[in-house]
Amino acid sequence: FVLHCDDVIGRIRNKLHEFFNQTATTQIYTSDNGCSPMANYQELLAAGHNPSYVFRGTKADIYEGGHRIPLLVEWPERIPKGQQCERVVCLSDLMATLAELLEIELGEADAVDSVSNLPLWYEPQSEEVREDLVHQSIDGSLSIRIGQYKLEMCPGSGGWSDPKPGQEPEDAPRFQLYDLSEDIGEKKNIIEEHPELAKRMRKILKEHVRNGRSTP
Repeated sequence: FVLHCDDVIGRIRNKLHEFFNQTATTQIYTSDNGCSPMANYQELLAAGHNPSYVFRGTKADIYEGGHRIPLLVEWPERIPKGQQCERVVCLSDLMATLAELLEIELGEADAVDSVSNLPLWYEPQSEEVREDLVHQSIDGSLSIRIGQYKLEMCPGSGGWSDPKPGQEPEDAPRFQLYDLSEDIGEKKNIIEEHPELAKRMRKILKEHVRNGRSTP
């Protein structure tokens, strides 16, 4: 599958370069979110491959393994080769990013959760473009990421991996808080150590829900 994708992308790039200025053409390569457990994780792990890498969970989960994906942007005219950006972005940002790039003015009710990533395209080490980021698992549970912290509004995965909804340990805290700078695998729930931080993050999330959008 990887070989197939690589070959197809190469053919698309070659065809684009036949018709357009190679240095001025912008190409974006990304992925669907998470790997499905239908892929038989145990068989893959036995062969030395973990589709979720170091992240916890799978497709449908609130955990990082359910959301983290590759995002490659090629634009030779403006983006030097080999640069990496560690800032927080989301695929929903592509609407605002491309609108700014093409100088298209979006309406007030358009792309209400989209933030332009264009400053990061020009300078990957620029300041964060997002104040926070909201995700949702398949059972409707929400999470909010602010800086290094991620608050998850459920006691388990909220999805297809353990602990599944309704199967969490009886003594599990109702919500989860992780410091992704130290615990990218989301193994240590620190919500009981930081109740005020969790309370502030929950308040911001509730405001987004109440407003029906996460941007001004």
